[in-house]
Formats: sequence, structure tokens, C-alpha cells
Amino acid sequence: MVKQVMKLRTQQVMLVALAALVSCVSADTHYVDINCAMSTPPYTNWVTATTVIQDAVDVAEDGDTVLVADGVYTEGGMAVYGTMTNRVAINKPITVRSVNGPSVTTILGRGPMGNGAVRCAYVTNSAVLSGFTLTNGATHTSGDYTKERSGGGVWCESSGVVSSCTLSGNSAYSSGGGAYGGTLNNCTLTGNSAGGVGGGACGGTLSQSKLVGNTANHGGGVKGGVLNNCTLMRNSAVYYGGGAYESTLHNCTLMGNSATTGGGGAYTCTLKNCIVYYNSRHNYLGSTIDYCCTTPLPSPFGTGNITNEPLFINSTNENLHLLPNSPCINAGLNEDWMFTSVDLDGSPRIRNGAVDMGAYEFAFKADLSGLLKGPYNTNTHVMISAVGTNLPVTSPYAADATELDSSPTNVVDWVLVEVQDTNWNTVASSSVLLDEQGSICDSDGAANIPVEVSSGSYYLVLRHRNHLSVISAQPVAFTNTVVSYDFTTGSDKYFGGTNACVELEPGVWGLISGDVDGDGRITPVARIIVERQKGMTGYLQGDLNMDGKVDGDD
Repeated sequence: MVKQVMKLRTQQVMLVALAALVSCVSADTHYVDINCAMSTPPYTNWVTATTVIQDAVDVAEDGDTVLVADGVYTEGGMAVYGTMTNRVAINKPITVRSVNGPSVTTILGRGPMGNGAVRCAYVTNSAVLSGFTLTNGATHTSGDYTKERSGGGVWCESSGVVSSCTLSGNSAYSSGGGAYGGTLNNCTLTGNSAGGVGGGACGGTLSQSKLVGNTANHGGGVKGGVLNNCTLMRNSAVYYGGGAYESTLHNCTLMGNSATTGGGGAYTCTLKNCIVYYNSRHNYLGSTIDYCCTTPLPSPFGTGNITNEPLFINSTNENLHLLPNSPCINAGLNEDWMFTSVDLDGSPRIRNGAVDMGAYEFAFKADLSGLLKGPYNTNTHVMISAVGTNLPVTSPYAADATELDSSPTNVVDWVLVEVQDTNWNTVASSSVLLDEQGSICDSDGAANIPVEVSSGSYYLVLRHRNHLSVISAQPVAFTNTVVSYDFTTGSDKYFGGTNACVELEPGVWGLISGDVDGDGRITPVARIIVERQKGMTGYLQGDLNMDGKVDGDD
């Protein structure tokens, strides 16, 4: 009998495990294309895609994805609470995302506020809405205060997620003109309004987001909730809290917000590592402020605050990145969450050991250029990039083993950039990519690589796995945000002059090839390695011309 019971329990456990496995592997994708002419449920490919997002949501099951093509989506709708219609009601734990982002994919609600209003979207627990513009959404003027009169652009349950969306021109009779509740990541909320509180958003958590030009009676930008690495600009309140009202803000920048009665930047908020400057009336009122840049100095309470002007790159044009001499750099308080977080640009939240105040972490940018003799072609005046698919995902340099999500086009190889102080100590190093033109790029293929150093003068070092390393002729001053150095324009750019570089063609200079074993010299050992690798293909030390093989040309 005991054996039979145990056998039955084992079978039950196996059935549960099998059901879970089937659930994991059976997630489907349903397609939406406003231009499709052959819509057929369950819309499992582009040929049979539906033209209405709600139709795809309705046939989806838990864990599925609804993929939406470019277009302005004006049809469909469902009420979740009362009679408040949502253009798209994501009422199950699925992901609804656009193919090409919010600039070309719009969910259009219907205003004005009243019984005929249509909210843009509803997002239930564990559901995700990603990559849309939500605009012209509105709420009822009667009915449930929270569920029917709040959230003109989107209304989220507590664990609903909205990411990479633009919420603009939405309105709510009560709270959250743009958004109510949930979690918003990498979103822009602009020109939304609420008759009560939270013109941009009410409640929830906002991270790496921008709130611009929203309005409400209280909390023009936001009311309640938690904001991390956000900017709040030109939001306004009729009474209190032009930027934020009764909210908690970490590493945010509040500038140019206004409130008629008071607390133009923040009212009854908790702020840490924030910049609250150039707001009217008052930068803050009734708030708890620590490690912030604001004026006047919070007194008698508050720790680590400064009143110096923050020194933005261009506050007139709302470029709120910090200048190299900003007092906000390295002036914040490090917290555990920051070590895995990013700033509003998506860059590491902590550089040089200490967090900056505000939404953007400062880093010098280096605009660097260099050429390698091996792959340089004097006919085309560029380097070949035939190493192609042989390029490893992980950098070969142990000093910074960066990994690529995908290989950018026209890449010749990995190089290592080092920054050394005037005593030749390496203070920063970065694995980066070298393209055909000689531009040094980050792992996404973007020029102007970040350099994590303090203001000062430093030598720049460029290393390659089978070319001799080079050093800038003189220390380079890191005082401007972007530091430029071009190793290609002359031998005077090199420490050691003509002994440290080679003229590739008249007026064009580059690194000397042949340091195959990476010992900083060209010796007979290098030739031995090349001879041993002859006839081999791939990413090889002996492949001096970067054509993906070792032969007589190397």
C-alpha cells in the first residue's frame, strides 16, 4: 500500500513538472499589423496578423507575446473597471511590444474627459507594455476615483510594467494624467495633465525616465511613488509641488519646475543624491533632503548637501549633463542598489568610486583615432575588416574583459585603451573596438568612449594584440567633456616619435605590426609563431593583416 501511495505521488509530481515544462515551451507570439488584409485568429504570423491590438491580447495565453508593427492604432477597447474603456486592456500576464519603438507605433485614446473618453492602456499584474507612444488618452469625470477617473494614458496594477514608452497629451480628471501606478522604465512623460494630483504620474516606481511639461493642481510632474535616475523639467502645479509632491526621489534632477503656492521643485518629498535647482516658487518646501545640490541649504536638518550651482552643460537647452568642474561630481552617497544600476543615459551609475548627484553620472568622453599597419590598405586608405565573424564576443584583454551583445559592422579588431598618470600608473583601462576608418568605438559601435578619471592630465596608451603599443607624446589635459586625440596625423603624436610608429602613406601614421607574443618587442619568436600558424584560419595572433588567416602576407 505504501509503495502504491509513493508511486501515485511520484506520478503526480511528474505530471506537475511536465505541465510546467509544457507551459514554459508553449509560449506563442501573436502578430498585429494595421495594414494586414488577411487577419485570421490566432494571428500567429504576419500574413494572418490582426489589425486590432486587443484582438491579439484576447487570444493570447499567459506568457505569450503580442508583437505590433508600425502604425497608429485607434480601434478596439475593453473596460476592466466600471465603464472606463481602455483602447488596449492587457488583462493577463503577457508582453505587448512594438517592433520599432514609440516613434512609429502609437496607441491612440480618445478625449476629452467624460463618459465617452477612452484610456490608452490598462496593464495588469506581471504584464508588460513596451515601445509605444500613448497619446490622447482620457478618463471619465465620474465613477470610481482611482479606477475610472485616474490614469489617462495608462493605468497599471501594482506589478504591471511599462517600458520604453512615450506618454504625451493624456489627461485624468483625478490622478495620474500620464500614468497611474505600476513600474515605468525608460519612459518619457510629456504634456499630460491631471485635475487633481500627478500630472505626469501618480504612484508606482519610475526609473530612467523623463517628466517634462506636465501639469496638475498638486504634483505637476509626479505625486507619490519612487523615482530613480529621472529628470523633472518644466512641470507646473497650481498649488504645491511643481516637480514632485509627496514622493521619494533618488539621483534625480529637478529644474525649471514651478508652483504658484510653493515647492516649485519638490513639496513634502524625500530626496537623496538629487539636484534641485532653478525652480520657482522655491526649490523645495517641507522636504527631507540629504546629499543634494540645492538652495537654500536645508537647515537645521540634512546631511551632505551643497548650495553651489550644479553647472549643467547647457541648462537653457535642457542638457542636464554635468560639466567636468561641477561640484555635484562624486558628491553623492553610495547605496547598494547603485552598483547594479545605470543612470538616465544607461551608463554605470557609479564611476570613480563615488556616485554623482543628479540623474546623469559624469564621465569624460575620449574621441580617439588610430591605425594598424597590418590591415591598412594604401589603395582604399582604410583598414580591412575581414576578421568578421572571427571576432570574439569577449575582449582578449584581461584588464577589461568586455563582452559584445552583437558585433558592430566595419570592425577591424579589439584594442585596449589605457589612461596613465604622469607617473605612468594606469588609472583606467577599457576594451574598445577599432573600425575601418581608425575610429575607436565602444561595444555598441559609438564613438566618444567614456573614460573614468578625474580632471587632470594623463597619457593615452593604445594597445593591440599583435602590434606594438603606443603612448601619446605628451600628457593630455582632461578638462573639457570630450577629449580628442588622433594618433594618425603625425609622428609627433607618439611618445618616441618616428621610433614608435610607422608612416603608412604620406602624412598617415599608425602602429607597427609584428608584436605577436605581446611582449612589447618584435623578435624572432614572433616569426616562429607566424610560421607555426600558417595555413590556419580564425582569430589568430599570427594574422597580422586581419584577413582571418595566416599566410605569406603576414
